[in-house]
Amino acid sequence: MGGGYSEPIVAGVPAVHVSKLNMSGKPVKGGFSSGPKTMEKIRTRSDFCLLKIVEQDIVRKAFSQWAKAEAATYLDFVLEVNEMKNSSAGLQQRVKIIEIFGKFIPEKAKKKLTGLDSATRRTIMLAFETKTYDPNVFDLAYEKAYQTLKFDYMPQFLISDDFMKLEDNTSVRRGSAGTLIEIKVILSDAKALKAFTLYLQAQVSKPEQLQYMRLWEDISDFKKDYEKMNGADANKRAKKLWETVKAGLQLPSHLRVTTNDNVNGNKNAEKGPGMDCFDDVQNFLCDMLQAENQRAFLVSKEYQDFLANAPDDYKLDSVVLTLKDFKEDRQLEKTKDDFVTDLNMLLRLENVLEDPLLTAYFRRFLRISFQEENYLFFQDVQDMKVQHYIKAASTEISPDMSLGEILEVTAVKIFDKFIKAGAMFQVNISADVREEVVRMVENNEITANMYVRGAVRCGASEASCE
Repeated sequence: MGGGYSEPIVAGVPAVHVSKLNMSGKPVKGGFSSGPKTMEKIRTRSDFCLLKIVEQDIVRKAFSQWAKAEAATYLDFVLEVNEMKNSSAGLQQRVKIIEIFGKFIPEKAKKKLTGLDSATRRTIMLAFETKTYDPNVFDLAYEKAYQTLKFDYMPQFLISDDFMKLEDNTSVRRGSAGTLIEIKVILSDAKALKAFTLYLQAQVSKPEQLQYMRLWEDISDFKKDYEKMNGADANKRAKKLWETVKAGLQLPSHLRVTTNDNVNGNKNAEKGPGMDCFDDVQNFLCDMLQAENQRAFLVSKEYQDFLANAPDDYKLDSVVLTLKDFKEDRQLEKTKDDFVTDLNMLLRLENVLEDPLLTAYFRRFLRISFQEENYLFFQDVQDMKVQHYIKAASTEISPDMSLGEILEVTAVKIFDKFIKAGAMFQVNISADVREEVVRMVENNEITANMYVRGAVRCGASEASCE
C-alpha cells in the first residue's frame, strides 16, 4: 500500500502491507490503511457504468439475482464500505467498521471475501488485532472487490437475459429513445431541460451549443402556439423564426432549401405554413446537441442533481440506457457471439484432431474415460478416407498393388481391430451400422468411406464427453 510490502510482523504469517510505524517500531493508527498514492485512480466510462449498477436499486437487485455468490458478496462489501465512509465520524462509524470486518474479513466470516489475497486479508486482521484501524482500513480490499466486479462480472451481466429484461421494460416506457437517454427526451422534460440549460451555460468554450438549444425552444414554442394563431399570424411568425434560424445555424443545403419552401412557399396568406414546417430543422438541432453534449451531460453535476429529484422510472431508464449504450459501444454482444462461434469451431472434432496439442489432451481425456478406442478408430477411418491406407497396413502393401487391393487390406485391418466381435479395441456402434460393415467386408464391397457412418457415431460420442 503506501509503503509497499514489508517483512512479516509476526513470524509465520504472510507478508503484509504497512504504511508507517511510530518511533518504537509499532504501527500507528491508520498504519495498515492504504497510502494516498496507492489509492490514486483514474475512473473511466466503465467505472461510471459500474457505479450506476451499484447505486440504482432495481439494477442492483437484478445484478445480485444474476450474479454468483462471490460477486454478490463483493457487491455487498462495496456497498457497506461506501455506507461506512459516508457516515458521520464517531461511534456510529466505528461500529460500522467493526461490523464490516466481522462480516467479510476473517477466515470463518459469514460472507468471507473468498478472492481476497492473503497479504491484504492479513493486513486488515493485524490492524484490528493492534487496534490501529481507521475508516480507510478496507481501501485496498475495496478496490480489489471493485475491480473484480468491473472486469469479471459487469460485462457478463450486460449481455445476460436479466439485463435484457430491464432493457425491454425501458424501451416500452421511453418509446423511440431506444439508446442512451436522448437529448430529445431531455429537451421535452421541463426539469431536465433546465438542468441541460445550466450545463450549457457552463460550457463557455462552446457558446453555439446554448444558441442551438434556444433555437430548439423557439421552434417548440412555435408548434405549441400554432393552433392559437390564424394563418396570417402563423406565416408572419414562421418567416421571422426562419430568419433567426438562418442567422444562428449553418444548415446543410438540402435542409435549407426544404425548410425555405415550407415557410415561404405558401402563396395563400390565409393559410399557415403548417405546424411541421420546422420539423427537419428541429431534428437537425437535436442531432447536433446530442453528438456534442450527450455523454458529457449525462455524467455532469447538473444531470446528477436533476436525477436526484427525478421520477423513479426516469432514474431507472437513465441507468439502463446508459449501460445499454456502453454495451453496444464496446460490442459486448458481438464479442460474445464471436467467442462462442470460435469456441464451437475449435471444439469440432475435426479441428481438435488437426491440432497436435489439442489432440494430445483429447486422447488423454479419452484414455482416462475408457474411450480411447473411439479416437483410434476415428483416426484410422480418416486416414483411409483421405490417403486410402492406414499405418498398420503398410507392411502388407506393395508398390504393384492396385488402389482396390490397398483399400481391401486396409478395410480388413480396421475391421479386425475395431468391428469384429471380441476385437481388442472393439467400438460401440449401432447394430445396423455394424451389420452393414460386416456385409460390405464379406461381399468385398470395399470403399474409402465404408466406415464413415460408424466413425461419425463414435465422434459424436467423444464430443459429448468433452
